[in-house]
Amino acid sequence: MTEDYFSLVNNPDGSDVCFLLNDQHRTKVYGHRALILFRLIQRELYVDANENMSLGTILSQSSTPDFIRRVSSVVASPTTQVSLHLGDVHCASAFLSLLEFLYCDRFMKPLSCQEIKKVAEICGNLKLTKTYQLLRRHLDYAKANIQAKVLREL
Repeated sequence: MTEDYFSLVNNPDGSDVCFLLNDQHRTKVYGHRALILFRLIQRELYVDANENMSLGTILSQSSTPDFIRRVSSVVASPTTQVSLHLGDVHCASAFLSLLEFLYCDRFMKPLSCQEIKKVAEICGNLKLTKTYQLLRRHLDYAKANIQAKVLREL
């Protein structure tokens, strides 16, 4: 099923939101509101999918990041996409990796520490604190593994 979600990353078919990035090409990235919200609400706000809370109740929490509020406000029809400008996102490849991580709950291809750092920076810019912290832990783990490998080789 993860591969199915991966195929949705930046796929305009069925997407209901288009993110306009602030990179030099003003890149458009296609997203799927329901999947993005499901993953972010679960991770950032610790809401269990089995809880019977309305989206309005969830979003009324003061700790809800603005990015989640903006994505949730998208109201699109099957023939219309809503565009959201992301002024704090300057790297298309890192934002695509973030969507991949959200959609699949992991990175589907190996990323370098520098690439993960760029994804984490986007999370920080978007105030996705829990996702940022999770990615920073991934970086710390990778760095520890690299250091251990170097020490073993000495």
